[in-house]
Amino acid sequence: MIPGDDKHRQIYDALVDVLGEDYVSDAPAVMQAYHRDYTCWGSKARRPPEFVVLPGCTEDVTRFVGLANRYRFPYVPVSGAMLMQDTVAVKPYWCIVDLKRMNRIDVDVKNMHAVVEPYASHAQVQAEAMKHGLFVGTP
Repeated sequence: MIPGDDKHRQIYDALVDVLGEDYVSDAPAVMQAYHRDYTCWGSKARRPPEFVVLPGCTEDVTRFVGLANRYRFPYVPVSGAMLMQDTVAVKPYWCIVDLKRMNRIDVDVKNMHAVVEPYASHAQVQAEAMKHGLFVGTP
């Protein structure tokens, strides 16, 4: 429950093993940057997360969720840096999964569809489609 206790250290080490040291943090400054609760109500029960992770692909997400289930810690995925009131930490070992590294777009020209990762914007999808003579009608 306190950064530095045994469970916190076990979770941190397991996250680093799965995602790499560059994509896992429990640094106080980083946790504070991800702690944005714009509401006044309930603020006493809320605190910064204990971990922030940045997966780079679906396999990273799958391995992360496996760790979360094994160590029984809560997490919330975020994309676009729009943290709402339900993404702030309310339980021990809370982890924010920032999907900003997942911004790839794969356009299948023949079948006229695209596989879009969570952090890709509509404008990016439209630009990629237009490279192939395609158009995205609605966001």
